[in-house]
Amino acid sequence: MSKGDITKREIAKAFKKLMEEKAFEHITISDIMNECGLNRLTFYHHFQDKYALLNWIYYNEIISCFTEKLNVDNWVGNLKRALTVIKENQIYYENAFSQDNDEFGRYVFQVTEELFFDAIKKIVQEAEKYSKVKAKDDRTIVVATIL
Repeated sequence: MSKGDITKREIAKAFKKLMEEKAFEHITISDIMNECGLNRLTFYHHFQDKYALLNWIYYNEIISCFTEKLNVDNWVGNLKRALTVIKENQIYYENAFSQDNDEFGRYVFQVTEELFFDAIKKIVQEAEKYSKVKAKDDRTIVVATIL
């Protein structure tokens, strides 16, 4: 793990601790950096703002469970791993999703939608290997799968 990744993880750890104590909108960059013992400029070297940090945490803790070598065989295990992370960090995730600004909600929806479409596309491609049915439109297949 690079020094930059270690620093990002320390910033994220401090932020998550603060999110368990107070609302997102009441946390400042100074609060985060004081919590982890680093200077304010270090934050901006790694993240544009606290929304970018929030998104980075979500992507690295949850989405990464589904982007690493995803296939039909490990889908359920990856889902369990993601849900376990959410459960272990329940207060943090409750506060993240209940913030007044809907920017995080939009980000989560966009990333999750893309993730599920990609996952279903991979599953369909695997199924096509063993079937005469060919997919013409991935989104149609996703809708049909959901229905």
